[in-house]
Amino acid sequence: MKPEIKKIWLEALRSNKYKQGRGALRRKCDGDDEFCCLGVLSDLYDNKAWLPPESQYRNDLFTFGNSSSYAILPRVVREWSGLEAHDEESTLIKMNDTDEASFKKIAKWIEANL
Repeated sequence: MKPEIKKIWLEALRSNKYKQGRGALRRKCDGDDEFCCLGVLSDLYDNKAWLPPESQYRNDLFTFGNSSSYAILPRVVREWSGLEAHDEESTLIKMNDTDEASFKKIAKWIEANL
């Protein structure tokens, strides 16, 4: 992972600016936007690239740019950030969605492992 991207991602995860969500990069829940840890990284790449939920097949999920993905990191974000290994992405998805680890705990893992 590129060190300068890692630094801003860690800052964002620890900032309390993003409300944490599960199961999607970004979703609308009770009027609030929620992000998974990879959604935060995507938002840092381009916070204007999100397509609104009402344009999608589900009315609560955003997709990112023309990737049509709402759950996995878009290739353009992966290339920009230098996050290359799918194992690392899978670990982060599991931590965020299955283990329900906080952004702060996820940030510690990223700091130690990426």
